[in-house]
Amino acid sequence: MAIADTLQKFLLPFSEDDERQLATLAGKSPLLLGAIKSLLLTNTVSYDELAQELQSSTVSDELTTQWLRRALSSLSTGEYVPLYAFCVVLSQATEPLSEKELDAIWKSIPFPEPYPDSEDLLLMLLRLNFVELSTKSSAPKFQLHSAVKAEILRRLSPEDCTSANLAFAQFYSNQTGNDDTRVPKWQHHLIAAGLHKEAVQLAAAYSPAFMKADKTEAALTLLSAAIPLAASLNEEVELFLRHQLATGSAKLMRFDTAIAELSVIVEKLQKAGNTAAEFAARHQLSSALAAKGDYASALAGFQDLMQKQYAHRNLSGVATAAAQIGLVALAMHNTKLAVEHFYIAKRLSEKLTEFEQKINNQNWEYLREQIDETEFSQHFSAIQSSADKYCDALLTQASTAN
Repeated sequence: MAIADTLQKFLLPFSEDDERQLATLAGKSPLLLGAIKSLLLTNTVSYDELAQELQSSTVSDELTTQWLRRALSSLSTGEYVPLYAFCVVLSQATEPLSEKELDAIWKSIPFPEPYPDSEDLLLMLLRLNFVELSTKSSAPKFQLHSAVKAEILRRLSPEDCTSANLAFAQFYSNQTGNDDTRVPKWQHHLIAAGLHKEAVQLAAAYSPAFMKADKTEAALTLLSAAIPLAASLNEEVELFLRHQLATGSAKLMRFDTAIAELSVIVEKLQKAGNTAAEFAARHQLSSALAAKGDYASALAGFQDLMQKQYAHRNLSGVATAAAQIGLVALAMHNTKLAVEHFYIAKRLSEKLTEFEQKINNQNWEYLREQIDETEFSQHFSAIQSSADKYCDALLTQASTAN
């Protein structure tokens, strides 16, 4: 049967009497009605056979599913394949689509032979109740019936999945504007089509721009999907994406996610022997712990980092870690520890840049504002000698190393 004949056959309505009889057999299930119409129109069953089977059964979801499977099977062969192919395409949609959007996607698929226009196929599937009008948008948009979608996905071949998702990926890549909603859909279809490298590259390209434009949620969507794929492609890219995810999560005060990602980054950088980057990540990790309110863990992290920076004779690194310890100590009401480490940071910064000196002098002034004079004097008197020895030893080692 020619494609035109197939179209005509499905577009011709049943007579009013036929419609009433079929509706009675289908009970109150529009989907079952569509299934039995499909079977009749494809000559899979006769009306007498259909009536005999349905009259002896009670309409239920299970019965509807059985008939739907038979209907889809009848549409997946011969001249009816375009209808089935259209269902396959719709099964991969992540949102309801307009006629114009469906047409653009449908036309981009390289079918082995000419297929009917999407408008004709959409009309046929609407009459079968396999496609329904979405209630979530003011403009007419269409989606596959959930039960039909479930059955299509159950029998979907990898080849059909790839082909449909490539069409969707191309569609979203060709659109302009609304990048924060468009690009995650584009990435979703790249992943579904097996184009993992391209999906990771998309996240790496767009996430920094989204973060800069305060579209952090969209960036996190891209990053969360890309990171599991990047792990098997390129570790440097993976670390970059994880750092972006940690930064964005911290910005949205999702500290558990930020801490988890930074912990992975620290471990991987340590194994790779990238000490400078590892120390920077350790600093961010402890800062995230402090922001979460886990001061004990943050303090332990900064203390460990301060020791590591000392071992590397890094004056700036030690001073920075010491200042952070001072801030965490103040939050924990450990004023003696705060005085000691703010003093160390101030002493060491005298040998550092003007900017670092300014920051640590400000920290020192802030400390003096938080503690009354008597308490400050007691603590300072107790720690000054040991703190000076610590700083002098580090300054000597750093000088010798240079």
